Amino acid sequence: MLHDKIFTREYLSSTIEKAINGFEADELAYLSVQCKNELQIRDKIAWLIHKDIGNKYVIRREFAPDNTSKQRIDLAVFELNESKTEIKEVVALIEFKAHSIARPEKWYVDEFVHDIEKMKQIVEKDKKTYKNTDLYFVLLETIQGHKPNDGKYKHTLGFNIYVNEKTKFYSNYDSDDDLSDNLIKEDFVEFTKQEIIGHYKKNDHVLKLAKKFSIPKLSIIPIGEAFGYKEYVAPLILGPIKSSDITIETNE
Repeated sequence: MLHDKIFTREYLSSTIEKAINGFEADELAYLSVQCKNELQIRDKIAWLIHKDIGNKYVIRREFAPDNTSKQRIDLAVFELNESKTEIKEVVALIEFKAHSIARPEKWYVDEFVHDIEKMKQIVEKDKKTYKNTDLYFVLLETIQGHKPNDGKYKHTLGFNIYVNEKTKFYSNYDSDDDLSDNLIKEDFVEFTKQEIIGHYKKNDHVLKLAKKFSIPKLSIIPIGEAFGYKEYVAPLILGPIKSSDITIETNE
Protein backbone atom coordinates (compact mmCIF):
# COMPACT_ATOMS: atom_id res chain seq x y z
CA MET A 1 0.00 0.00 0.00
CA LEU A 2 2.33 2.72 1.22
CA HIS A 3 6.10 2.58 1.30
CA ASP A 4 8.31 5.31 2.73
CA LYS A 5 5.34 7.70 2.73
CA ILE A 6 4.91 7.37 -1.02
CA PHE A 7 1.34 7.14 -2.26
CA THR A 8 1.58 4.43 -4.90
CA ARG A 9 -0.13 4.15 -8.26
CA GLU A 10 -1.21 0.61 -7.41
CA TYR A 11 -2.91 1.77 -4.25
CA LEU A 12 -4.69 4.60 -6.05
CA SER A 13 -5.79 2.28 -8.85
CA SER A 14 -7.24 -0.34 -6.50
CA THR A 15 -9.01 2.34 -4.45
CA ILE A 16 -10.58 3.86 -7.57
CA GLU A 17 -11.90 0.44 -8.55
CA LYS A 18 -13.28 -0.15 -5.03
CA ALA A 19 -14.95 3.26 -5.11
CA ILE A 20 -16.60 2.63 -8.48
CA ASN A 21 -17.83 -0.75 -7.25
CA GLY A 22 -18.93 0.74 -3.93
CA PHE A 23 -22.20 2.33 -5.01
CA GLU A 24 -25.58 0.64 -4.70
CA ALA A 25 -26.68 -1.48 -7.64
CA ASP A 26 -27.37 0.78 -10.66
CA GLU A 27 -26.78 3.96 -8.60
CA LEU A 28 -23.69 5.09 -10.47
CA ALA A 29 -25.23 4.18 -13.82
CA TYR A 30 -28.26 6.34 -12.98
CA LEU A 31 -26.00 9.26 -12.07
CA SER A 32 -23.68 8.81 -15.04
CA VAL A 33 -26.28 8.75 -17.83
CA GLN A 34 -27.52 12.17 -16.72
CA CYS A 35 -24.35 14.10 -15.89
CA LYS A 36 -20.65 13.73 -15.21
CA ASN A 37 -19.71 11.39 -12.37
CA GLU A 38 -16.42 13.04 -11.33
CA LEU A 39 -17.44 14.41 -7.94
CA GLN A 40 -19.43 11.35 -6.87
CA ILE A 41 -16.51 9.02 -7.57
CA ARG A 42 -13.86 11.38 -6.19
CA ASP A 43 -15.70 11.78 -2.91
CA LYS A 44 -16.11 8.01 -2.56
CA ILE A 45 -12.36 7.60 -3.21
CA ALA A 46 -11.55 10.21 -0.57
CA TRP A 47 -13.73 8.46 1.99
CA LEU A 48 -12.20 5.03 1.32
CA ILE A 49 -8.66 6.38 1.64
CA HIS A 50 -9.62 8.22 4.82
CA LYS A 51 -11.03 5.03 6.33
CA ASP A 52 -7.87 3.17 5.37
CA ILE A 53 -5.02 5.54 6.29
CA GLY A 54 -6.73 8.54 7.87
CA ASN A 55 -5.10 7.79 11.21
CA LYS A 56 -1.78 8.92 9.73
CA TYR A 57 -2.58 11.11 6.74
CA VAL A 58 -5.12 13.80 5.96
CA ILE A 59 -7.09 13.14 2.77
CA ARG A 60 -8.32 16.58 1.76
CA ARG A 61 -10.94 17.29 -0.89
CA GLU A 62 -10.76 20.67 -2.63
CA PHE A 63 -7.28 21.33 -1.27
CA ALA A 64 -6.07 24.96 -1.31
CA PRO A 65 -2.35 25.10 -0.45
CA ASP A 66 -2.52 28.33 1.53
CA ASN A 67 -6.07 27.74 2.81
CA THR A 68 -7.28 30.79 0.91
CA SER A 69 -6.12 30.30 -2.66
CA LYS A 70 -8.55 29.98 -5.54
CA GLN A 71 -6.07 27.50 -7.00
CA ARG A 72 -7.55 24.26 -5.68
CA ILE A 73 -6.65 20.61 -6.16
CA ASP A 74 -9.35 17.93 -6.27
CA LEU A 75 -7.64 15.64 -3.75
CA ALA A 76 -4.49 15.85 -1.64
CA VAL A 77 -2.84 13.38 0.73
CA PHE A 78 -0.58 14.94 3.34
CA GLU A 79 0.94 14.48 6.77
CA LEU A 80 0.56 17.06 9.55
CA ASN A 81 3.10 17.96 12.23
CA GLU A 82 2.67 16.68 15.79
CA SER A 83 0.52 19.62 16.88
CA LYS A 84 -1.68 19.13 13.76
CA THR A 85 -1.31 22.83 12.96
CA GLU A 86 0.92 22.72 9.87
CA ILE A 87 1.48 20.47 6.88
CA LYS A 88 4.66 18.47 7.33
CA GLU A 89 4.77 16.78 3.93
CA VAL A 90 2.46 16.43 0.94
CA VAL A 91 2.44 12.87 -0.38
CA ALA A 92 0.20 13.25 -3.43
CA LEU A 93 -1.85 15.74 -5.42
CA ILE A 94 -4.59 14.30 -7.64
CA GLU A 95 -6.76 15.99 -10.24
CA PHE A 96 -9.89 14.29 -11.59
CA LYS A 97 -11.87 14.82 -14.78
CA ALA A 98 -14.88 12.91 -16.09
CA HIS A 99 -15.70 12.20 -19.72
CA SER A 100 -19.28 11.16 -20.34
CA ILE A 101 -19.14 9.35 -23.69
CA ALA A 102 -16.12 7.57 -25.12
CA ARG A 103 -14.83 9.48 -28.13
CA PRO A 104 -11.61 11.38 -28.98
CA GLU A 105 -11.78 15.00 -27.81
CA LYS A 106 -9.28 17.79 -27.30
CA TRP A 107 -10.69 19.39 -24.15
CA TYR A 108 -9.50 16.70 -21.76
CA VAL A 109 -5.96 16.98 -23.17
CA ASP A 110 -6.14 20.74 -22.58
CA GLU A 111 -7.37 20.13 -19.03
CA PHE A 112 -4.60 17.63 -18.38
CA VAL A 113 -1.85 20.08 -19.33
CA HIS A 114 -3.57 22.85 -17.38
CA ASP A 115 -3.91 20.69 -14.25
CA ILE A 116 -0.31 19.49 -14.43
CA GLU A 117 0.91 23.07 -14.77
CA LYS A 118 -1.23 24.10 -11.77
CA MET A 119 0.18 21.30 -9.62
CA LYS A 120 3.74 22.05 -10.70
CA GLN A 121 3.31 25.70 -9.72
CA ILE A 122 2.12 24.66 -6.27
CA VAL A 123 5.10 22.35 -5.78
CA GLU A 124 7.61 24.92 -6.99
CA LYS A 125 6.41 27.48 -4.42
CA ASP A 126 7.30 25.23 -1.47
CA LYS A 127 9.90 22.63 -2.39
CA LYS A 128 10.40 21.58 1.23
CA THR A 129 6.82 20.56 1.91
CA TYR A 130 6.40 19.11 -1.58
CA LYS A 131 9.85 17.58 -2.02
CA ASN A 132 8.51 14.03 -2.55
CA THR A 133 5.04 14.81 -3.87
CA ASP A 134 3.60 12.60 -6.60
CA LEU A 135 1.26 14.22 -9.12
CA TYR A 136 -1.64 12.30 -10.70
CA PHE A 137 -4.30 13.01 -13.29
CA VAL A 138 -7.31 10.68 -13.41
CA LEU A 139 -9.75 10.68 -16.33
CA LEU A 140 -12.97 8.77 -15.60
CA GLU A 141 -14.17 7.58 -19.00
CA THR A 142 -17.84 6.57 -19.07
CA ILE A 143 -18.89 4.14 -21.81
CA GLN A 144 -22.50 3.54 -22.79
CA GLY A 145 -23.56 -0.02 -23.49
CA HIS A 146 -25.16 0.60 -26.88
CA LYS A 147 -26.11 3.37 -29.28
CA PRO A 148 -29.26 5.35 -28.44
CA ASN A 149 -32.24 4.38 -30.56
CA ASP A 150 -35.84 5.44 -31.24
CA GLY A 151 -35.41 8.62 -29.23
CA LYS A 152 -36.25 6.82 -26.00
CA TYR A 153 -35.31 8.77 -22.88
CA LYS A 154 -33.74 11.50 -24.99
CA HIS A 155 -34.65 14.01 -22.27
CA THR A 156 -32.90 11.85 -19.66
CA LEU A 157 -29.66 10.78 -21.32
CA GLY A 158 -27.63 13.92 -20.77
CA PHE A 159 -24.86 13.55 -23.34
CA ASN A 160 -26.42 11.75 -26.29
CA ILE A 161 -26.59 14.98 -28.29
CA TYR A 162 -22.78 14.72 -28.53
CA VAL A 163 -22.74 11.19 -29.95
CA ASN A 164 -21.05 10.96 -33.34
CA GLU A 165 -19.46 8.39 -35.63
CA LYS A 166 -16.34 8.24 -33.42
CA THR A 167 -18.25 7.39 -30.24
CA LYS A 168 -17.37 4.00 -28.77
CA PHE A 169 -20.13 1.79 -27.37
CA TYR A 170 -19.44 -1.30 -25.32
CA SER A 171 -21.56 -3.48 -27.62
CA ASN A 172 -19.30 -2.67 -30.59
CA TYR A 173 -16.32 -4.58 -29.20
CA ASP A 174 -15.62 -8.28 -28.89
CA SER A 175 -13.91 -8.03 -25.51
CA ASP A 176 -12.83 -5.62 -22.79
CA ASP A 177 -9.25 -5.95 -24.05
CA ASP A 178 -10.33 -4.93 -27.54
CA LEU A 179 -12.16 -1.88 -26.19
CA SER A 180 -9.21 -0.96 -23.97
CA ASP A 181 -6.77 -1.19 -26.89
CA ASN A 182 -8.95 1.07 -29.03
CA LEU A 183 -9.36 3.65 -26.29
CA ILE A 184 -5.59 3.83 -25.76
CA LYS A 185 -4.69 3.95 -29.46
CA GLU A 186 -7.40 6.38 -30.55
CA ASP A 187 -8.96 8.39 -27.72
CA PHE A 188 -5.93 8.62 -25.44
CA VAL A 189 -3.12 8.63 -27.99
CA GLU A 190 -2.11 12.23 -27.13
CA PHE A 191 -1.21 11.11 -23.61
CA THR A 192 1.40 8.69 -24.96
CA LYS A 193 3.52 11.51 -26.43
CA GLN A 194 6.51 13.09 -24.74
CA GLU A 195 5.31 16.56 -25.73
CA ILE A 196 1.62 17.27 -25.14
CA ILE A 197 -0.04 20.52 -26.22
CA GLY A 198 -2.85 22.02 -24.18
CA HIS A 199 -4.70 25.16 -25.15
CA TYR A 200 -5.97 27.44 -22.39
CA LYS A 201 -5.73 31.08 -21.35
CA LYS A 202 -5.74 31.89 -25.10
CA ASN A 203 -2.37 30.20 -25.68
CA ASP A 204 -0.85 26.82 -26.48
CA HIS A 205 1.06 25.35 -23.54
CA VAL A 206 3.58 22.64 -24.41
CA LEU A 207 4.06 20.06 -21.67
CA LYS A 208 7.40 18.25 -22.00
CA LEU A 209 7.88 15.11 -19.93
CA ALA A 210 11.17 13.48 -18.98
CA LYS A 211 9.68 10.20 -20.13
CA LYS A 212 6.51 9.22 -21.96
CA PHE A 213 3.56 7.68 -20.17
CA SER A 214 3.10 3.97 -20.54
CA ILE A 215 -0.63 3.33 -20.43
CA PRO A 216 -1.41 -0.22 -19.29
CA LYS A 217 -4.56 -2.10 -20.18
CA LEU A 218 -7.60 -0.22 -18.89
CA SER A 219 -10.08 -1.82 -16.52
CA ILE A 220 -13.59 -1.67 -18.01
CA ILE A 221 -15.78 -1.62 -14.90
CA PRO A 222 -19.56 -2.26 -15.20
CA ILE A 223 -21.54 0.21 -13.08
CA GLY A 224 -25.07 -1.05 -13.64
CA GLU A 225 -28.03 -0.13 -15.82
CA ALA A 226 -30.30 2.90 -16.10
CA PHE A 227 -33.17 3.60 -18.50
CA GLY A 228 -32.35 0.47 -20.47
CA TYR A 229 -28.67 1.32 -20.95
CA LYS A 230 -25.81 -0.57 -19.34
CA GLU A 231 -22.97 1.73 -18.30
CA TYR A 232 -19.24 1.24 -17.74
CA VAL A 233 -16.34 3.31 -16.42
CA ALA A 234 -12.72 2.99 -17.61
CA PRO A 235 -10.38 4.97 -15.33
CA LEU A 236 -7.26 6.36 -16.99
CA ILE A 237 -4.54 7.09 -14.41
CA LEU A 238 -1.60 9.25 -15.54
CA GLY A 239 1.17 9.32 -12.97
CA PRO A 240 2.93 9.39 -10.68
CA ILE A 241 4.77 12.40 -12.08
CA LYS A 242 7.43 14.41 -10.30
CA SER A 243 7.50 18.16 -10.74
CA SER A 244 11.17 17.95 -11.68
CA ASP A 245 10.25 15.77 -14.68
CA ILE A 246 7.95 18.45 -16.12
CA THR A 247 8.73 21.44 -18.33
CA ILE A 248 5.98 23.69 -19.62
CA GLU A 249 6.53 26.25 -22.38
CA THR A 250 4.00 28.77 -23.64
CA ASN A 251 3.64 29.64 -27.30
CA GLU A 252 2.66 33.30 -27.32
